[in-house]
Amino acid sequence: MVDLSAVEYNPFYGWYDTETSFRGRKLFLNISGQSGEARPDLERRVAAGLAWLDANLDRVREYCADQLYKNKLDDWVDDAHPAVTREAFIAALTLGAVRFHPDHTLTATFLDGGMFWGHWVVVTMTPDYTPTQAYLEG
Repeated sequence: MVDLSAVEYNPFYGWYDTETSFRGRKLFLNISGQSGEARPDLERRVAAGLAWLDANLDRVREYCADQLYKNKLDDWVDDAHPAVTREAFIAALTLGAVRFHPDHTLTATFLDGGMFWGHWVVVTMTPDYTPTQAYLEG
């Protein structure tokens, strides 16, 4: 579980920034609580979200492929960036950051494995972890 007592809260922005280990890699976390949300409740929410992502990461990456794979083939292929299979697309996505929002939604940000020339693949999710949108940033 992420221990927020060891992380400095930034009152200007209203969030915690920290990192943790996720599947053997560094994962950046940005955590915003609702006004008055107790730190232990926030820590439990973060732990639950990370546990869900750990158990369902392939499902989220498949959602990204559902939303963006055709875009990759249509607009992001050239001599330096060849076409990839759907399976290679999914495998190339590496979770790099998660933002926990005050309304209990979350945003997962994936490194693109070079498929979109260094852009991030971002997925927004509802409080029950249903993906609602996947898009490129950067």
